[in-house]
Amino acid sequence: MAFLADRQTLKDIDLADPQNSLIVHKIKQRCKTAGARKKLFSMLEKPFDDACSIQSRLQCIRFFNALKVEHPMEADHMDFVDYYMEFKKPCLRTNALDSLYDYWKYRLFPKQDYYRIYRGTQEVIGLLKELSSFLGALKADDLPEEILNGITKAEAILKHPLISTHPNYKKASCFRVSKLDILMRRKLHEELMEIIDFYYTTEVYNALASLHREQSWCLPEVIQSEDSRMEITGLFHPQLLNPVTNDFSFPDKSNLLFITGPNMAGKSSYLKATALATYFFHLGFPVPAASMQSTVFNGLFTTINIPDDISNGMSHFKAELNRLKKIGRSLSESGKLVVILDELFRGTNSGEAQEATETLCRLMSTKKQSFFIVSSHFTVAAEAFRNEPSISLMRFDAFFKHDELHYSYHISPGISTIQLGIYLLKEEGLFKDFEEIAHDTQARSY
Repeated sequence: MAFLADRQTLKDIDLADPQNSLIVHKIKQRCKTAGARKKLFSMLEKPFDDACSIQSRLQCIRFFNALKVEHPMEADHMDFVDYYMEFKKPCLRTNALDSLYDYWKYRLFPKQDYYRIYRGTQEVIGLLKELSSFLGALKADDLPEEILNGITKAEAILKHPLISTHPNYKKASCFRVSKLDILMRRKLHEELMEIIDFYYTTEVYNALASLHREQSWCLPEVIQSEDSRMEITGLFHPQLLNPVTNDFSFPDKSNLLFITGPNMAGKSSYLKATALATYFFHLGFPVPAASMQSTVFNGLFTTINIPDDISNGMSHFKAELNRLKKIGRSLSESGKLVVILDELFRGTNSGEAQEATETLCRLMSTKKQSFFIVSSHFTVAAEAFRNEPSISLMRFDAFFKHDELHYSYHISPGISTIQLGIYLLKEEGLFKDFEEIAHDTQARSY
């Protein structure tokens, strides 16, 4: 079974559209070639739900982090390799007369098709030759299995007589070009595509290693345990300019964090950072934190920015109910999930919303192998959970100093009792604006 993370979850953590994601951009800008960026996008769609796959990818990233090498091929050369390997025109003919005919036809009446094939074969040869030198730098006693398999496949093709004896491409005869075209686009097409994919994969690993070194994203560790565990130190959201870091863990016997705090204190950013770290952990990618250790889960679900659907007559409250029912079904079917819920039941009155929040949290906390994080303004609900061993109470706080409001942006144990909604409305001048509107309207009425 694949790791579960639906489109709404990916939207909440800015990964639904990776090509335009500011988070993905931090990795994408480190990839030299379009093929590597395409490979990165593909990886982002396929998180793992098994420890072996996560550890294997992390091992490859650690390997490139230690090696600190540059990938040799320039973007324009790799673009042409890709173009040639997908070229749909028929292969050149290999008998001597046809090879001469095709060559002189091109010389006398130049057309792009022959040029594309001619240059394409030479670019692939160039890739293989560069790869040979590059792979030489990769050889080590502790090669990750994925890297070793890629090297083995590449070296097998490099030993092919037509390739190993190939001269400088400027001296390549029309006969050799015809044979190379048949070899590359027909006989060894699948094998060459695997090598090209391997090259792009290692380029992504190198980009991720660079992100780890330069942006202080840690390489997480997989915990092998039957019991669910997750511990993160120095967690931050990568889209914040000067983020305050926080730690994350579940105390013994608890599997639900109930977080209270005033508006703008950092609750939503903390939830998004935790969700992003969880998702990147299951990709086997570096995560935005100082350290992370976790067992493997079967999926991640969030409700942070749930939209309504006016065209289908679905209110925000109904959309949230449908979302929660989907999460409930997944909990029944998938075993171990991470579920992150922000401000539950905002679409109904506060009394019913508080009661529903208490009931749902108690029910969720009985699912011991799954982890839940719930943010809320309902301090009364938090008080009701004080003696619940499976529910841990956490808070974000604010304070006044010299009549100025300050946020710590640090999470700490306990319940936040500070209420800032009215204060913030007054500080923004909202009431004053409407008082002026009301005064002007009244003045015009006389």
